[in-house]
Amino acid sequence: PETLKSAEVGAKLKLRSLSGYLAASAYWNVYDDLQLRAGVPDGGIVIFNAASSTIKGFEIEGQIRPLAGLTLEGNIAYTNATFDDFKAARDVLDRPVDASGNFLPRTPEWQYFLGAAYERPLSADFEARGELSYSWRDTIFLYQTNQDSQAWQGEPLTEIGARLTFTHLPSDLKFGLFGRNLTDDRAVANVSVNFSYPIVTFNRPRSVVSFLEKGF
Repeated sequence: PETLKSAEVGAKLKLRSLSGYLAASAYWNVYDDLQLRAGVPDGGIVIFNAASSTIKGFEIEGQIRPLAGLTLEGNIAYTNATFDDFKAARDVLDRPVDASGNFLPRTPEWQYFLGAAYERPLSADFEARGELSYSWRDTIFLYQTNQDSQAWQGEPLTEIGARLTFTHLPSDLKFGLFGRNLTDDRAVANVSVNFSYPIVTFNRPRSVVSFLEKGF
């Protein structure tokens, strides 16, 4: 089994003049015998324990409405997640290594998000809403060992999304378009090892979808 000791502190401030809020929190997590998954050279997955690890960081988020119909929001997060003691690690070729001080897999040090939405009536029966989002995450390490190799890193990733919705108010019928990852920025999101070969997955490519939906 793994055990966790956790502490968190935070505060939230209402911004009455801007009809919004600002919130911040900080946390400290200490794991003993953290459970990890890894591939093995002859195929399959094994679950094993790292000796100890510490995950600490903070997050700041907020939302304001500076104008009628306009909402702005954002957050920023910092995470320091490392193995304190991991002398019995196995690398991607199943060789023993000391991974003490390495970063936890798939845990970016920095990431942030910005979003904006604007809605307004077009007539007595129709209203429109536009949304725009921007997210970014730092480099991630895809395995608990081999972290000096770029082949086992996921490069920084930016994703931009947008959505335009028209609503027929009497029927609550919505139609429009939305897009994800509009700049088609691609990065490795995950990797596993099977029969000594890496199996890689990427983030989703650019997609644009039209929709028609009925509220209930």
